[in-house]
Amino acid sequence: MGGTKKIFFARFARRLYPPLSNLWRRPCLQSSTIDIVSAQQQVRALSKELQRLTDDSVFAAAIERASELAMKMGIDTELLTERQQKIPRKLDDNAGNAANLSPLEKMRTVFYVAVLDRLTTELSDRFPSDLTDLACLEPRNFSALGGELQLRRLASRYGVDADTAVSHWRLSHQFLSVDGNADLLTVYEQVPQTYTELRLLYKVLLTLPVTTASVERGFSKLSIVESKLRSTMGQGRLQALILAAVERDILKTLKDEDLVARFASQADRRLQL
Repeated sequence: MGGTKKIFFARFARRLYPPLSNLWRRPCLQSSTIDIVSAQQQVRALSKELQRLTDDSVFAAAIERASELAMKMGIDTELLTERQQKIPRKLDDNAGNAANLSPLEKMRTVFYVAVLDRLTTELSDRFPSDLTDLACLEPRNFSALGGELQLRRLASRYGVDADTAVSHWRLSHQFLSVDGNADLLTVYEQVPQTYTELRLLYKVLLTLPVTTASVERGFSKLSIVESKLRSTMGQGRLQALILAAVERDILKTLKDEDLVARFASQADRRLQL
């Protein structure tokens, strides 16, 4: 691989790292409090940035900067032509019509555009556009155009009566005492218990997982909790220890006196706790 290619690949990775790291690091997609609508907005912004990078002018500018850096470092800026592998005619009937790409075009087609297309495809597969229908349940989108249509699609997808859900959704706008930036859990708690269809859609929005980060953390804690000295403990104790290890932030807020009092109240004790 030529020196210019190495520099270009390094600068390309450096260009991709900031938007990707801003999306995947905490407190973004891996946060335990993020909802699917906020995640969809972050993913949409990243998709637009990836789409912008596919422009020919961006690629040309990256090649120019890589060439300038290579010249400063005394590296040859000429892209080497790779040796073409000869394909037997019996395996390729159109061998004479094959396109001969220049080294620059081949690097753009085989590497640059391929990586960006792969990232865009994986984002669209993981966060499909159907998830944007959940935005109608956010307070700041109550008056948005197309909100009723989004709610009807949600009701059809999750087996809820659409007319009832739309009716409850409209009525809830009149008495929900929340602002546009209110937490979704706060909105859900203010929805009356009789609005079962609307509450079900809010439950879907609140419980739909954004990533598998929390599940992966549970598996990583399993190897720490279930050590060789604890290999014979029961399933109940194992679940309790893993829950305490994963939810460490909640565990720190509990008071020892409350835990002892709850343990003592569960059964008669011979000793006073």
